[in-house]
Amino acid sequence: MIRKSTSVAVAAATVGVLALAGCSPSAGGGGDADGVTLNYALWDTSQVPAYEACAADFEKESGVKVNVTQSDWGSYWTGLSTDFVAGTGPDVFANVTSNYPDYATQGQLVDLTPLIEEDDVDLDAFIPVTLQNWEMDDKYWGLPKDIDAVGLAYDTAAVEAAGIDPATLNDLDWNASDGGSFGELIKALAVDADGNTGLDADFDKGNVTRYGLRASDPNSVTGHTGWGNFAVSGGTELLSPNPFGEEWHFGDEAVIDSIAWFQQMQNDGYIQPASLNSSLSTAALFDAGTIALAVDGSWNAGLFSEGKADIAWSKLPEGPNGLRSYTNSLADSINANSKHPDEAWEWVKYLGSAACQDKVATFGVVFPAIAESTDKAIAAYEEKGVDLQPILDTITDPDAPVALPVALKFAQVSQAGSAALQNIFLNGTDPADTLTALNEEVSALYK
Repeated sequence: MIRKSTSVAVAAATVGVLALAGCSPSAGGGGDADGVTLNYALWDTSQVPAYEACAADFEKESGVKVNVTQSDWGSYWTGLSTDFVAGTGPDVFANVTSNYPDYATQGQLVDLTPLIEEDDVDLDAFIPVTLQNWEMDDKYWGLPKDIDAVGLAYDTAAVEAAGIDPATLNDLDWNASDGGSFGELIKALAVDADGNTGLDADFDKGNVTRYGLRASDPNSVTGHTGWGNFAVSGGTELLSPNPFGEEWHFGDEAVIDSIAWFQQMQNDGYIQPASLNSSLSTAALFDAGTIALAVDGSWNAGLFSEGKADIAWSKLPEGPNGLRSYTNSLADSINANSKHPDEAWEWVKYLGSAACQDKVATFGVVFPAIAESTDKAIAAYEEKGVDLQPILDTITDPDAPVALPVALKFAQVSQAGSAALQNIFLNGTDPADTLTALNEEVSALYK
C-alpha cells in the first residue's frame, strides 16, 4: 500500500478543478446487460489485484459488477475534488482520515451509521483503533479496510557488516538528549567516502556515502513515518482531544526536542538531508545503498521485498514514554452522488467483511482492519520472505498504537505545518522558534 503524507493528501484534495480520467466516470457508471455496475476507486497499484479478486467474488454472490479503477496519489484526490463539484465520481472509493471530515461536512459522503445498524454489522470485529477516526458527530463515514503499522526497516547487509546483532534492533531506546541506543545505531551505520563510520572521530559529514537513517519527510505535518512517533514516545499528543480536537501541541517540549534532534542528526551527517529526500523512493535509496535504516510502514514491505536490498523489520525504539507508534486506517466511503446507493452499501459491507479482508490478506500487501485476518497477512508476507511480526506486535499492544490526528481545518493546519517543517529541515531555522510560531498560527484557526 502506498501512503503519502497527510499534508500532500490534503493539498491534492484542495487543488483547483482539474480533470482525472481514472476517477471521473459518472457516479454509478451506468449498468451492463446483467444489472448494476459500480465504480470503485483506489490509488495503490499493488492493491488492485486483491480488490479485483474481491470484486469477482462479490459479483458471483450479488450479480453486481464492480469496476476497480486506479490512479496515482496526487491525481486521485484532485479528481475526487473535481468529481464532487460536478456531482459525479466513483460510487465507492478508498478514503483517508485527513480528508473525510471536510467531505462529510460538505455533504459529499453517505452516513453509514443507519446502514450499519440496520444490517447489524459487527464493528467489534475491527481492530479498535481503526474505528476511532472514522466516527464524527456520532456517525461513521467509512468502514475500515486496513491498518497501518510503522516500524524500523533496515538493510540486513549493512547491519551485519557493522557487526550488529539484528535481534538487538527490537530492544532499542531513544531520547532527545543523546539519542540512546537508536542514535548510536544510526551513527554506526553512517559511512563516509573513506570508510569511517559516524562513531569515528574522522567521520566526514560532508562526504557521506551511506546515511544511517532516511530523512523525515518535511511535508508531513504529523511526522507519520518520522519524528511524530518520537514526539509521542517522548510524552505528548500532537492534538487533543483526538479526533476532532482544536488544541494542537506543536510548541510542546517533546515535539520541539524530537524535531531538534532529527535536525541536529541531519546536520551532523548521520541522517540523510531532507534536500536529498524528494526525488527517490525509500526502496530506491535502499537499493542504491545510500541509506541503512528507514522509519516506514507495513504498506511498503511488499515493495521493499522486491528490491535488490534485503530489508528486514523491527519495532520502533522505546522513548521516555515507552513504545509508541502512529497508526492510521483507510476506509471505504460511499459517494453521496452515487446512482446506486443500495448496491454501493452492499459492496462497502463486503469490503469490510472477513470474506474480502481474508482474501486481501493473502496478497501480502496490507494488514486488514479485521483482527482475525492479520494472521493470514503475516503468513502471506512470510511467503515473500518478510517477517512483520515485530510491528504487528506493536499495533496489537494495547498501549503502543497512537491514532494519527484528525481535525477539522486540517488542510490549513497541514499547509502551515509543512511550511514550518520545511524551514526547519531544509532551511535550518530554529525548531523552538519556528514551532512556537506554528502553534500560534494554527491555534488562531480555531478562534
